[in-house]
Amino acid sequence: MLLIRLQFPMQKNKLSLVKPPFESNSDVLFEKDKWELTALGYNDQAISSSARSLNFEQIKNPWLKASGKKLLWNKRHNCSANTLVAYLRVLRAIDRVADHEGEGGTQGLSMNVIRAYVDSLSNLSNSTRFASTSTLNEMLASWAEYGTPAEVERLPSHLRVRQERKILVKALSPYVQSKLESLCTPADTYLKRYILIAMEVGPRGNELLHLKRDCLAKDSDGWTLARNNSKNGKFQVIPISDKAASLVSAQIAESKTLD
Repeated sequence: MLLIRLQFPMQKNKLSLVKPPFESNSDVLFEKDKWELTALGYNDQAISSSARSLNFEQIKNPWLKASGKKLLWNKRHNCSANTLVAYLRVLRAIDRVADHEGEGGTQGLSMNVIRAYVDSLSNLSNSTRFASTSTLNEMLASWAEYGTPAEVERLPSHLRVRQERKILVKALSPYVQSKLESLCTPADTYLKRYILIAMEVGPRGNELLHLKRDCLAKDSDGWTLARNNSKNGKFQVIPISDKAASLVSAQIAESKTLD
């Protein structure tokens, strides 16, 4: 019995009958190891010029190749073409790791292969590791949803990579900074330091007033300033310039004379 489902295009009063994914093993596309993204329904504007197709030829494990094809076929409805390319990149990497671990012919993904794959990312940047492990986690969850056999349904929390928070300071323009500096008289020592530090670091007033004497640190990359974010209560360490560090240092030294 041929199963069909109704799909509603954007045009009104028109229905199209679409075969559900994976119903036929004789599907021509599944027999190929190279899929053109246009064949999956993506238009030229949605496809990157550097990756216009999905190539499964490098995947040796038959189970991983077949399961990967089903995964990408089903995902094509709700993700971008670049996301499918990212999925395939992870599939290839997992296949290489499985082959190295002696599990190249196994049916399914073992915890040993998954752990070895995550370990192989250790020398990459944090952002690349985060993107790769997030993609793997999505793939494991999707496989579990489709009933595909795997030892784990989601990546264990201790193997996930946390995304580093980056604080992007929106500095005032040089013109505005020069105007503010010119408004400070020689007698306005504290006020001038307050303004100059605030212009670079961008803290709330109470955050600047509550800086500790041990808030400054220096390493091979330069100076950093530690402060508490009064809005979310989280502790933050941000990079600052030598000029800002000298201002904070001067204020710390002067505060010690008031003890």
